[in-house]
Amino acid sequence: MEIRTDHHTLIADEPEVLSGADTGPTHFGLLLSALGSCTAITLRTYAPRKGWPLSGLRVRLAYERAPAAMESPVVDRIIRRIAPTGELDDPQRARLWTSPNAPRSPWPCGLGCRSRPGRTGDEATGRQPS
Repeated sequence: MEIRTDHHTLIADEPEVLSGADTGPTHFGLLLSALGSCTAITLRTYAPRKGWPLSGLRVRLAYERAPAAMESPVVDRIIRRIAPTGELDDPQRARLWTSPNAPRSPWPCGLGCRSRPGRTGDEATGRQPS
């Protein structure tokens, strides 16, 4: 399937086992890519404004579907792992999780009530956000 947005063209497809041609990412792959890029772009603009030495950033997202029998308003969730590189100290790393402009970027709002973002600690160090 061809997707056009502004002057860009993207391809979305399903794997062959689901009767697709596997010519592009699935709709969930595109969703996770969009959300991950939102986080990365937000953090890459936030850190320099604070004068922090953020030299690189890895954002990984996973979509987790809850069991159908689960009776909860949270049916699905997205797990986000952020692995910053650079000479950041512990308070700076923690602040990446709590900044009003950083991981609370607008993406959770657009997902509606059936999805809730989850988070884990710094992937590179295993530290948990404070």
